[in-house]
Amino acid sequence: MNYQMFVNGNWIDSSDEKRIPVLNPATGSVISEVPSASIEDVSFAAKSAKDSFLAGTWSGISPGERAGITRFMENSR
Repeated sequence: MNYQMFVNGNWIDSSDEKRIPVLNPATGSVISEVPSASIEDVSFAAKSAKDSFLAGTWSGISPGERAGITRFMENSR
């Protein structure tokens, strides 16, 4: 499975395409890889989150609605 980062409403790869291995703690073997966010990726994510918060896109909905959206995202991958 190709894991991505969820930023600004979209699933994206890291801008520099670097990945981090995910290890099985019992065996030490690599079981997957995830994107390694670059400084640019983190800056973009932080700006997107702030813009969304200020616009009320996320902060303007109830905690229950946010939980439902989060569960939906979890189950859609």
